[in-house]
Amino acid sequence: MLKKARRGVSHMKEKENDPMERPMQGRSCPFLGVRVEEGLPRVVDWEDPLATTGDLPTEAIDPRAYGFKFKLYRATTVTGSWPSEGKQHGHLFLHTRELENHFRRIHGQLNVPDAIKHKALLATFTQAMAHATYLGFGPVTEITYPLVQQSTFTDGQRWILGLYQLNTCALHSERAVQNPRNNILWLSEDQHLFECVEAGRVKGLNMSLLTALIAMYLKRGVQNPDPTPYLSFKYVSNHPASEEYRERFHQYYLRLTSNRPLARERPEMYLWEKIYKVDFNTRPLETPRRFFENYYKKEDPGKRPLNQHPPRYIPKSKRKEKRVKFEPVVDSEQLYKYD
Repeated sequence: MLKKARRGVSHMKEKENDPMERPMQGRSCPFLGVRVEEGLPRVVDWEDPLATTGDLPTEAIDPRAYGFKFKLYRATTVTGSWPSEGKQHGHLFLHTRELENHFRRIHGQLNVPDAIKHKALLATFTQAMAHATYLGFGPVTEITYPLVQQSTFTDGQRWILGLYQLNTCALHSERAVQNPRNNILWLSEDQHLFECVEAGRVKGLNMSLLTALIAMYLKRGVQNPDPTPYLSFKYVSNHPASEEYRERFHQYYLRLTSNRPLARERPEMYLWEKIYKVDFNTRPLETPRRFFENYYKKEDPGKRPLNQHPPRYIPKSKRKEKRVKFEPVVDSEQLYKYD
């Protein structure tokens, strides 16, 4: 679509084949997660050669070349815990190895180890990046301290241990290659926790692996005096809105970020409309009323902010203030706003 749009503009034809940015959303689905109040300590300093040097491959290829597909989702960030919970720092995540059978069926046994590495890289980066975004860091606000995530990949008998340190989250197009820091992932070899189970007894227990798992679970966190240097909660805590609206806003936020399907289907452009209205304007006298047509009430349903939804009417019997007839709408800048 963007390439076609560039082709149609005279001063953009030269940039028709230039790289373009695409929004990407990663998902990590561990079957078990342990969270604590304090984050894990850093593994290496930012001055370490591992964090500053290294030959990293870069490819400017469309994500669809790797098998990814476009899907409609809200641009949300969920760290695995809701904002009301106290223990929000990821400590240890356990992942399954179910993708091995699917990958073996399609690509063969030789590529199975690469599949585990790919899953480990995507899962650990997604977990760390989501937590960094929740703390207020992002492409513009670079992180001020490294974030560490522990992960394991197992089917119960075979185990791979992983440790990820997020050193930078400024991964936009301008700093995709020229970045002074590297994110680091350590992966152990594939190990067996035990050989077999016979007559209700475990045989061949790998004590070194068991010790490593216990050490990961018992690893102590480090207290950070300023974990969110770019965030300020003073405005939210001192807002004059009642507790009832705060709770309603919190529930609405949970439903919105969960990306659950809506009861009402989203508007779509039908094929005949694309042919006869968009590609070839064969109906110029028809009154424009659809969301993709140019008219004075044009509104993109996928970009409508929360403050443009109609407020709820408050019946007279339930009004705390007689003059306030509508509930406040959720505003992105003022949090709550009365019409």
